[in-house]
Amino acid sequence: MRVTHRMIVDTVLSGLNNNLRRLEDLQRQVSSGRRLNRPSDDPPAVERALTYRATLSAGEQYLRNIDAARAWLQASDTALASATEALQRARELAVQGSNDTLGLDQQQAIATEVDQLLAQMVALGNSTLRGQYLFAGHRTQTAPFTLNQGPPTTVTYNGDGGAMLREIDAGVTLQINTPGNSFLPTVVTALINLRDHLRAGDTAAVRNDLPALDAAADTLLAVRADFGAKLNRLDAAEAQRQALQADTTAQLSKIEDTDYGEAITQLTTAELAYKAGLQAGARAMQSNLFDYLR
Repeated sequence: MRVTHRMIVDTVLSGLNNNLRRLEDLQRQVSSGRRLNRPSDDPPAVERALTYRATLSAGEQYLRNIDAARAWLQASDTALASATEALQRARELAVQGSNDTLGLDQQQAIATEVDQLLAQMVALGNSTLRGQYLFAGHRTQTAPFTLNQGPPTTVTYNGDGGAMLREIDAGVTLQINTPGNSFLPTVVTALINLRDHLRAGDTAAVRNDLPALDAAADTLLAVRADFGAKLNRLDAAEAQRQALQADTTAQLSKIEDTDYGEAITQLTTAELAYKAGLQAGARAMQSNLFDYLR
């Protein structure tokens, strides 16, 4: 095949353009700190990077769900801790009121304090977090409990039994709420009975109220124990997810980020190759027929 001067020029220019593109890519990697700046840089690596980024994005959402679930459970436990203290105070008053030596006026005074504890218990049942009622089931915009003084005194539940679920990992959900109708009626009934028996001056009935108060306290403790177990589970899920996020981030960095030592070495080599190509090309394109005839 006959090699023409035009073919030599085209070959030189093609080689210079290839070297220049390589040099530009390496300069971009060094300046941006990223090995992958365009899908065409390394299509298989870009596909893996997109998978890792999707994993990280889902993981961030799971961590947000865990934080929200923890806040709900902690607020619920705080409310029930106060309810437990109120119930303990009611038991102390029951022990005091069961004394046969007390006069009716003293029993009436104790009954008034128990009535205040009853109102406090209903208020705790209507506790909220960021404007949402904790113990109303799905009806988080509706106060779950209404105290009807009567007579007779009753407490109405306005919520439902809906379970609030949060996804804390892929395919893993956790119920974060406990509808108030599953535990508070036992508590308020014990308080109402204690108050009414104190008002009537029936010390024998007041003594009989003690087991009901203890049972109500056990009910609250059982609910709080469930909250504690779920908080522990959230801590474990969070630690596992954070470890996975760190590992995925490291894998993504290996794919996307520039290895500066390697990139600078390649950049130096590419610069030398480009300069050498310029010099060789200049000599090749200056040669012509008259050079050979001389």
